[in-house]
Amino acid sequence: MPFIDWKGDGKIDPSDIGISIATEVVDDEECTAPIPEVMQKSGGGCLTTLLTFVSIAAVTFLAI
Repeated sequence: MPFIDWKGDGKIDPSDIGISIATEVVDDEECTAPIPEVMQKSGGGCLTTLLTFVSIAAVTFLAI
C-alpha cells in the first residue's frame, strides 16, 4: 500500500501512515463476515440493570 504525505512536509511520518491506513478501502468480504458471539450486544444495558435493582429493592422494602 502506498503511503501519502498528508501533511505535505516531504516525509512520511507515523501520522501519515495512520491516516493512510484509516482511509484504506475495506474488502467487501471482510464487511460481510458474521459478527462473533463475543462481540454481539447482549439484551441488557445500564438502564435495565438499574431498574431491576430498584424494583427488587422496592419489593423487598414493601414486603417488610
